[in-house]
Amino acid sequence: MVTAVLIISYLVFLCRGVPDSIIGAAWPAMYTEFEVSESLLSVLTIGVSFFTAIASLLSAKIILRFGMWKTLVISLLLLACTVLGFGLSESFILLCFLSISIGLCAGTIDNALNGYLATRYKAVFINLLHGFYGLGAILSPFLISLAISKGSWRDGYYLAFYVLMGVWALLLISYFAWKKVGKSETTQSSESEDAVAIPLKKQLKNRKIILACLVGLTTNALEYSTGVWGATFFVNSRGISEAVAASIITVLYVGMTAGRLLGAFLTIKITPKKLIAIAIVIMIPVCILFMFDLGVTMFYILMFIFGFANGPVYPLLISGTPEIFGNKESQSIIGTELAAAYVGCMLTHVILGILVKLISIAVLPYYVIISFILMAVVYMTFIKATKQE
Repeated sequence: MVTAVLIISYLVFLCRGVPDSIIGAAWPAMYTEFEVSESLLSVLTIGVSFFTAIASLLSAKIILRFGMWKTLVISLLLLACTVLGFGLSESFILLCFLSISIGLCAGTIDNALNGYLATRYKAVFINLLHGFYGLGAILSPFLISLAISKGSWRDGYYLAFYVLMGVWALLLISYFAWKKVGKSETTQSSESEDAVAIPLKKQLKNRKIILACLVGLTTNALEYSTGVWGATFFVNSRGISEAVAASIITVLYVGMTAGRLLGAFLTIKITPKKLIAIAIVIMIPVCILFMFDLGVTMFYILMFIFGFANGPVYPLLISGTPEIFGNKESQSIIGTELAAAYVGCMLTHVILGILVKLISIAVLPYYVIISFILMAVVYMTFIKATKQE
């Protein structure tokens, strides 16, 4: 039964990755149809990021009260319906309201499954979880690219809805598996007894928590700046077609997923701290080369390597939380780390939205370099803090 619960958890997290990449892949076609500025993508993504952060902070109490299975069932159903709403929408204003729903559902699923696996299993399992997120993030641009090539971006959202509802049906019928696991040592009831909700004010007094949050903030700024704005950059700044741009972003998420899956197994032999350091070194030449127009083939290669290197950083950070802070407090701390990560996403979309409006989407490579430098500096500071204490 434990295996069944793990498989369902992975599939649910696959669904969690779908809405994060679908809007960026579809946006070059969407904003022309809605007759709005390309920079308004930031409005939607800021809404998603803000409410994901809010849900990440509040969901620990919700999970402890209602249990893991009920929380996931409701969140995934609402997420699927919201994705369908995007495909049916005829109004940009409606998209803004739907972004709130995506954020709340995504944040709840994030904290629920990250906390559940991080406090019960080794790092390999949490990295596999994020590998499945990557599979969902790969799926979305592929569906959008397929839909655009056949006529309409909306069909991509409809196909994504069917995928999410299929997984929701599996989650629904897995009730007895969750119930049986709930009677073992890694149970939801045990979690309710052992886990504690730590006030945010208290967490923010801990220097290590702040630094861990800043690492998550910067690595997610890198992921979302390229994943969400990348397609628009390739179309408007490099003159690449919408379908090809979407496929390049698909390759970015393929790299991210490959990095997370490989990282999962490498944690058996190499510590997460060393793996993150290796990833940072790999990213240095990629961030520099991204500034130049090197052709479509090179963009495919660069985006794969970028995703491969940056992808494992976030799950490796999450998986190390119980070791540093203890299982009892980790559900709340992971929620704060997730919230910080989405603050990074939100700031990314605010800053890029302003820069795109004032200058152009051509600023994206420079934003990526600045975000990377900040991530490297913060991570080195975090490592020093953990050694000192």
